[in-house]
Amino acid sequence: MYINDGSTLPKKSRFNHLDQEPYVKGFACRESLARCELAPRFKNFRIILLIVSNIFWGIILWIGTIGKIAYDDALDIVQHFTNWLWFMQTAYYTADIIALLQDTRALEFNLLFGVWWIVFPNIWVVNWLVFAMLYSNPNIITDNFEENGGDFYAGEVFIGDRIFHVVTAFYAAWYFLLRIPDFVDIYNITFGNDWRHGRGSRKYAIVVYALVMTGLAFIPFFVYYNIFNIKEVYEVTTPIWAGLLIIWGTITMTNIAGIILMSPVGDVVRSSFSASWSMNYTDASDVDRLQYSKALRSSS
Repeated sequence: MYINDGSTLPKKSRFNHLDQEPYVKGFACRESLARCELAPRFKNFRIILLIVSNIFWGIILWIGTIGKIAYDDALDIVQHFTNWLWFMQTAYYTADIIALLQDTRALEFNLLFGVWWIVFPNIWVVNWLVFAMLYSNPNIITDNFEENGGDFYAGEVFIGDRIFHVVTAFYAAWYFLLRIPDFVDIYNITFGNDWRHGRGSRKYAIVVYALVMTGLAFIPFFVYYNIFNIKEVYEVTTPIWAGLLIIWGTITMTNIAGIILMSPVGDVVRSSFSASWSMNYTDASDVDRLQYSKALRSSS
């Protein structure tokens, strides 16, 4: 949501045509939603693609969630870290669909500014740990084959493995790419338009934020690790230090690189996407920040 302070627009474009009061262009779409009108951003291919993608992937997530609850016992569900992330993703993308349809950006802000940087790196943690797991104990897959006494056709096992451990990571990357303009919007509003250039005390804010979010991202796995014996659950012989190195490297690189990506290449990103919440890509003014703060509390 790159917001125009009105300096580059004709005077009449700075005012809402209904109440003739100044408004922030990025919020016009939310006002349209409140009036039961088709918001301009729903004519935006990126937003439509994001909603459709989330709904499609959300259906798959909910099918998997319901299937696990219906057919697996509670202990088998909770003792596998893959299931933790599957349920977290189900909740996240469901909430994101709701956020995209709301006339306030409060939920969207909380998801993208906070929750995403806990879910996203852990999705990739699962993706990379599976490689170590399969190398150490390939029987965890093959034991599920019907010919080996398992309950499933081999093809079903392989497809299920790809969906739960690989497709999740690729969809998260796809979602992140579609959401880049919104991440840049939120960071620009939150940290101010000068933090990218290192002026004033704000130059440290993004560093502190990135470190805090990286630290929080470690919590899900270490809670899991302190409840269950990962070697017994997955029957692996991989050294603990190797697994922890994978986790540390994945979370650190994913979060630090992902958050920093919103800063140095922000201008390039803005020019790469033809439209976001606003059609004008300019730095946020003080009025924009005030309007944004109001929108976090209530609809426009």
